[in-house]
Amino acid sequence: MRPIKLSKKERGLAVLAFLLALGALPTTAEPVIFVPTVILSFLCCFYLAYHHEGGRIWKTMFMLVVAVILALISYWNLWSLRARLVVSVTGMQSSGENTNGCTIYLVNVSPAILPPLPWFRQTSNGNKTHQMSNTFPSDVTKGNELVVGAANESADHGTFLQLDHLNVKIQFPDDIASFKAGMYNDYPGGGGMVEAEIGRNTDGECYPKQTTAVDDPNIVVTKSGPAMLQVNSSSAIPPGKIIALFIVPYLNRHSFSPPSDLSVEGSYDYTYHGITRRKAVEFENKGMSKGVK
Repeated sequence: MRPIKLSKKERGLAVLAFLLALGALPTTAEPVIFVPTVILSFLCCFYLAYHHEGGRIWKTMFMLVVAVILALISYWNLWSLRARLVVSVTGMQSSGENTNGCTIYLVNVSPAILPPLPWFRQTSNGNKTHQMSNTFPSDVTKGNELVVGAANESADHGTFLQLDHLNVKIQFPDDIASFKAGMYNDYPGGGGMVEAEIGRNTDGECYPKQTTAVDDPNIVVTKSGPAMLQVNSSSAIPPGKIIALFIVPYLNRHSFSPPSDLSVEGSYDYTYHGITRRKAVEFENKGMSKGVK
C-alpha cells in the first residue's frame, strides 16, 4: 500500500481542518462560533477527499469518520447549552393578626440543571430535579405569620451542575424594607425546606424576624436600589443547592398590586465536563398568594 502523499496545499488544508475542529471543541457557549468552525472543517476535509488520489471507498470512509467526529463535537456543544437555572418569585399578602396587610416575597434560586440525553435515563442520586412549592400556611406565636418554601426531588430529570458564579438582579414593584437570605435545609431523604417568621418592628413595619435558611458566606445579597436586590456568589456553589430570599417591602410605601412589575435578569457560570460556560437565568413569576389558613 502506497503512503499517502499530500501536496503543500493539501497539507495546509489538513492543518486548517484540524485547527477548525479543535476550535469547535466545547470551549464556548456560542453556536455562532462553533457551528461555522465545524462546517468549515468539514468542507476542508471534503475538498481533500474529493481532489486527492485514492479509491472511492477510502474517500467515503474518511468522510464518514470526519462527519461522525464533527457531529459528536457539535452535539456535545449544543447539549451542554441546555442547562437551566430558574429564579422564581411568589408574592404573598399576610392576613395574620399582627401582620395584616404586609406583603412578603419569597424568591427561590433553583440549582442549575442539565437535562439527560434523550436515550439515557439518569437515575443516580446526583441526577434529580427540584419541584418548588411555596405556602403561607398559618399564624404562629403572637399573631406573626409563617412563610414556608419546600422543594421535592424527583429522579430522571437531569444532572445538577456546579455554579462557579452567580449574578442576579431582582427588581420589585415596591421599596424594600428588609430581607433575609440563605440556603434551603436539606431533607435526609432528598429535597429541602425553608421557613421564615414574619413580624412587625417598633416602627410598625413588617420584617422577617427569623428564618431556618442556612447562612452561607458565599452568597452575597445587597440592596442596589430602593426596590432592587442583587445576588452574587463569591465562590462556587455546590450542585443541587437552593437559595432562598425573604423580602418585605415598606408597608407605608406600598400600594398592593400583583407583582407584574417584577423583573429578573442575570447570568451564571457553570462547569460541565471541565468546560466553563455562561448562560442567562430564567424568570418564573408565580403571582400573588393569599395563603392557606
